[in-house]
Amino acid sequence: MAKVSIILDQRKADKQGRFPIKLRISAQSSNTSISTNVFVSPRDYIGEAEHAVARTCANAKQINRDICELHYMYISAIMELERSGRLLTMSAADIRDYVNKGKEFVSEHTFSDTLIEYRDKCRAAKTQQGYDYALQMMERFVGKKKFLFEEIDYLFLSDFERWMEDNGLGMSSRSIVFRNMRTVYNYAINNDWVNMQSYPFRKFKIKHGKKEKEYLPEDKMRQLLALDLSGVRSTGIALARDFFVLSFLLCGINPVDLFNLPMQKDTICFVRQKIQFREPEAVHIGIQPEADYLISEYKGISHLLNLSEHYHSYYSFYYFISHRIKKLGEMIDCPDLSLYWARYSWATYACKLGMPDSIISKALGHADASLAMSTYATFDWKLVDEANRKVIDYILGNKE
Repeated sequence: MAKVSIILDQRKADKQGRFPIKLRISAQSSNTSISTNVFVSPRDYIGEAEHAVARTCANAKQINRDICELHYMYISAIMELERSGRLLTMSAADIRDYVNKGKEFVSEHTFSDTLIEYRDKCRAAKTQQGYDYALQMMERFVGKKKFLFEEIDYLFLSDFERWMEDNGLGMSSRSIVFRNMRTVYNYAINNDWVNMQSYPFRKFKIKHGKKEKEYLPEDKMRQLLALDLSGVRSTGIALARDFFVLSFLLCGINPVDLFNLPMQKDTICFVRQKIQFREPEAVHIGIQPEADYLISEYKGISHLLNLSEHYHSYYSFYYFISHRIKKLGEMIDCPDLSLYWARYSWATYACKLGMPDSIISKALGHADASLAMSTYATFDWKLVDEANRKVIDYILGNKE
């Protein structure tokens, strides 16, 4: 059974300390709210259908009349839908749209089904796991397996965020859930499955926790390079060091991209796996002599490195190498060391050496931010090679 109630939304006051009065529709375990464009102080709020505000409230008579008429309009619509038998299949948002548009809103795609469809299009297992996690959190919150796009409004997102926080999810975890939800919503909009006017992320802002980008100080990087690992090569620690260093020597290339690089000479050319479905520009990085030496040590047949010939997938290789990277970190008194520090370190050194942000961004494979660079100008990748050479010489002590 659907119902309409009058509520005072006290989450955020206006400059006069007043809160908005809203109608809240509940149906089929879903809720949505409708603005009345009326703001009152809590002391003036009563909340009855024919007596929403106290008589002492400014313009109380008109406010009570308007809210009563709006409430009656939705009650009448619900009674009409119930008589016709259509109410049983309609969510709260469907009822709202039925009244606003003068016709029944029929959603052909549910949010949950669309999320699963989009998840299946993602190739990386870790990315798929992120969407599965978002779906699990939403199912726990709403208490059902299926939910519509129309159920996800600003109020839903706000309540969902509060619920996740109360259940121990940190800001970073909540941010990932909301970013995945937003991606699915945008995917549905691009396919004309939902209306842009109902887009809830226009007003709802996703909070992001600030994470410090960790890198190896120059002395620690030099210490890592100088480690004598000849006695522990059979343990895989030397491989871990070589892979970390090679990532650094190739402008901080992401580990998954380095693992999957096809056979190439002189210059490596690749599109970052993380963004390969967004039609980004390929990255071109010249192979410096120091990198060429390491590549020759691990030369592959079909790939630049032979790692794919010894490991079933990047994830099995990553599992093997991760704790060995930690061992390396302990050797140089950096116990939190991870593979991604090679990328952060290269970018940090380049910044310290005064490299332009545009060059660093290109080297890292980021998309062009400016219209001129992305549409009209042709980038000279030799600038990246020059920057990389300066960073390597800086760390190796060849030049100051």
